[in-house]
Amino acid sequence: MNIRLLKTLTRAKKRKPSYTLLILTCSFFFLLTGEVITRLLIMGPSNRQYDAELSWSYIPNTTILHTVEGYHRSVIGPEGLPDTSAATIPAVPRIILLGDSYAEGLEVPGAERFSSRITEALDGKAVVINAGRRGLHPAQYPVIANRLEKTFYPDAYLILLHTGDLAETIRERGSMAPTFDVEGKMVRVRTRAPDNDKLRTYLQPLLLRSAMASVLVERYKPIIVSSLANIRTLATQITQIFSTAKNPARTQPDELVSSEEVATFSDEERLYFRQVLAAVIAEISESHPVYLAYMPGLEAERPPLKEGPSSELTRSEVESVAKEAGVGYVNLFSTMQKSWQQTQQPLHGFNNANLFTGHLNTLGHQSVAAGITTAFGASFASLQQVTKRNSIDSAIHEPTKPITENYMLDKD
Repeated sequence: MNIRLLKTLTRAKKRKPSYTLLILTCSFFFLLTGEVITRLLIMGPSNRQYDAELSWSYIPNTTILHTVEGYHRSVIGPEGLPDTSAATIPAVPRIILLGDSYAEGLEVPGAERFSSRITEALDGKAVVINAGRRGLHPAQYPVIANRLEKTFYPDAYLILLHTGDLAETIRERGSMAPTFDVEGKMVRVRTRAPDNDKLRTYLQPLLLRSAMASVLVERYKPIIVSSLANIRTLATQITQIFSTAKNPARTQPDELVSSEEVATFSDEERLYFRQVLAAVIAEISESHPVYLAYMPGLEAERPPLKEGPSSELTRSEVESVAKEAGVGYVNLFSTMQKSWQQTQQPLHGFNNANLFTGHLNTLGHQSVAAGITTAFGASFASLQQVTKRNSIDSAIHEPTKPITENYMLDKD
């Protein structure tokens, strides 16, 4: 009897399926299939890495597939710049373009970006090297300039500014470390990566190896950030109920203020922006000419085309700094207005996103290039290239001294 019962229990145990093994097998094939499909149809593993000063930087020799606005695939060069390599830059005066995503222009092919169009218009007399990168703000431009100096040997710098720079500077104020002289004048400013960006250092080993993980992080990060922002906004509103707000018109903390709310900034905050911008220009212009181009925020690209009030306020701050610093300056509004009047086509937006909003499209880049070329083209063409042949030769003969560096990763 005991032997028969034992055999029955043994057969029943053998027939019991292994759900754990089945789940693990299905999960493995799901992840494997997802990884293959992601690499074939969307993108490869992350092309970003943590940067203590700039939050993140591009990994050299990787690929960017931009599909949010427009559609373009860019290749990161050896120095960390999209579609650019120091080895291909001709021996003519070099102007480095500094800016954020508006300057970077990943939404359109490299040849259609305004930096390339300016180079084409200069007809071999000078070249504009695009060092713009999404997510940057003016206080970070000296860091990039210092890193590029060691690789591209620029002869001048062109800085693209726009409506959002005032708001972004105030938003990132907590991450800045300004230096003042004995008279209280800001003479230098540096930034550090926010603490929440350090999470990338823990996820980086996974993101560098898994395309699907990179896509999920990029896709859901805005949702997570937005949720945290809503929580901070709610906390701020509750705090304001029990305390007197410094700026009653402000409904969000500094780090959440959009460019549409520039008019609510206090005089002290606007002064801080002018101090930061002046310090940035002063540091970069110590050894190179600096040119500023302001791209206005267009309130409506349907007639009548006009500049929005927040853009006017930001522009007035930029113009006062440019005048005091004595640098070249151009307001691109008239050029963009002329382009709209001639074509009746939007300068911002794409068919796969929203027209009249967002980043510059092909026509927008063409308009910006025309305005900058008209204002600075003759000056760019007359720049005298600094002779650096000796330093390059010495680098070639010293194996321990690299000729090129990733400008997003300071090697000092």
